[in-house]
Amino acid sequence: MKPKLLLKYENAAEIDSRTYVVVEPRLSKLFAGIKVSLKPIGEKAASKVSAKNPAFWYATFVADKLVVTLKIGSSMQVIGEFDLGSVADPKRRKQIVDSLKDEGILDAAEVAGFMRRHPDKTRLAELRQAVAEKLKAMEALKNELMTLKAELAGSGG
Repeated sequence: MKPKLLLKYENAAEIDSRTYVVVEPRLSKLFAGIKVSLKPIGEKAASKVSAKNPAFWYATFVADKLVVTLKIGSSMQVIGEFDLGSVADPKRRKQIVDSLKDEGILDAAEVAGFMRRHPDKTRLAELRQAVAEKLKAMEALKNELMTLKAELAGSGG
């Protein structure tokens, strides 16, 4: 997937180099929900930020991981990542994927591909059971139909 621009900062005062780099509430909320731990960028990197040399935060989704990259000038560094494939709860995994889609980080094709690679096994078992029951019912109806046809033929019809 192409990198999605998350944030652009031109003011060094907006970047907290001692803690985590994200200070925008929308992004903090997104990352807090999925617990992407972001590395500190350090005083040196924060001091480079200016109107002419803004800091850009990008998100990409690669190999089932959300990767957050910081670019200041020509320097790029990975500051955090989250392995979405490692989330065991299928409902939680779907919720996270949907939030990433809502943010524009994933598109519908990527969501579909991810969900195929990480299906909800409980739901699959339920679907397989339902299909097996319907096939049994169809077989019973087929046998009933064959019996009725034989009776019809035997009755001269």
